[in-house]
Amino acid sequence: MKIATQIAKLLTVHCIAFAAVADVLANTPALDAPSPIVFSLLAPSGAVGAGDTINVNLVALNTADYSVDFEAPASLQGELSVAKGAPIPVALQIHPKDVRGVERITTRGFVSCTYTLALPNGAVGGGILTLREPPSVRAAIEIKPASAQASDAADTAPLDSLQPPPVVKKIKRSFLENFSTYEPVYFIYGPDDPAAKFQFSFMYRILADEGYLARKFPVLKGLSFAYTQRSLWDIEGDSSPFYDTSYMPELFCAYMMPAEKTKGGGFNWLGWQAGIGHESNGRDGDASRSMNKVSARALVSFGNLDGWRMILMPRIWGYIGDMSDNPDLDDYRGYGDLTVTLGKNDSVNLVVHMRAGQRLKKGAVQVDLTYPLDAVFKNFAGYFMIQYWNGYGESLLNYDKRTDTIRFGISLVR
Repeated sequence: MKIATQIAKLLTVHCIAFAAVADVLANTPALDAPSPIVFSLLAPSGAVGAGDTINVNLVALNTADYSVDFEAPASLQGELSVAKGAPIPVALQIHPKDVRGVERITTRGFVSCTYTLALPNGAVGGGILTLREPPSVRAAIEIKPASAQASDAADTAPLDSLQPPPVVKKIKRSFLENFSTYEPVYFIYGPDDPAAKFQFSFMYRILADEGYLARKFPVLKGLSFAYTQRSLWDIEGDSSPFYDTSYMPELFCAYMMPAEKTKGGGFNWLGWQAGIGHESNGRDGDASRSMNKVSARALVSFGNLDGWRMILMPRIWGYIGDMSDNPDLDDYRGYGDLTVTLGKNDSVNLVVHMRAGQRLKKGAVQVDLTYPLDAVFKNFAGYFMIQYWNGYGESLLNYDKRTDTIRFGISLVR
């Protein structure tokens, strides 16, 4: 009887062990079986700009009845096909925040990994992104020209945003998205006194896009305040005094055509600007100079906005208020000017600013030639600048004196 009981116990143990082994074998893939993971690729849903760095999500879905280990590759190789030209090889890098190592995907579960992709500058139009591994994984991407970039933080990520920002960035102190550059920003130096000349300029868009006024009166979205300061500096004189400085606040309304609606070549209407401005040199007595004026200008271009183009900016103005400090200033400043720009984003840019003066006399010409420094020195952002001036009114102090000079230097905004 005891022997029969022991045999029964042994049979029971063996049956349980056999069932466990069978269950494990049934839920373990064969060594040569295809992977049960199915991949899909998710690209930004909206249009992105050529040259942007965008986020792309690789989704791995486990279709098996058992758990599977998965480790996202550090990089993915593929190609981008657009309507024109041969496919362009591209590489996707895993987002620094998404490096996770080996993960276990449960039955019918999935993981999503974010990769960054730097879009080629020359890729424009409807594109297809194809990954070599995993096989047969594709995503459609709509790419618009670089000049037509409309930033969308949910879909794109500039290079400098790939690292977490400092914690103090969480404390909001300004509406940075409303700040932008206005006139050129530069520092130049030449052989004639005053030898140095510099200018800085910025503008601030006053209304919020989604506010009541902006929605009720769309033209007011372009209501802006701008400030420009230009100084002539006798840097080689005793104690290096400033020769003269012009302070130029402005309040204006501007409308610029949406970038996606402008054409790639030929004639483009870019927009208009109208407002009121003040200019003075902040001095008193006989050296005081000031004026107020209302002005309007238009902007048009010819050529390819992403390539070589010419931009014309005619402007007219009228003087208002007291001009007793300089009653004949309008003879030298006139009532209008014309700025002509010829250049390309990543190459040389020539700007000619012409002011005729009253009765087409006593005018002035300023020529600015700039070239990007990163085309020569990869570690520097900015432009090498040459400026030539000939005419009346380079400074408010001596607006009725003719000068002729050339200066060289650096421009941060051209």
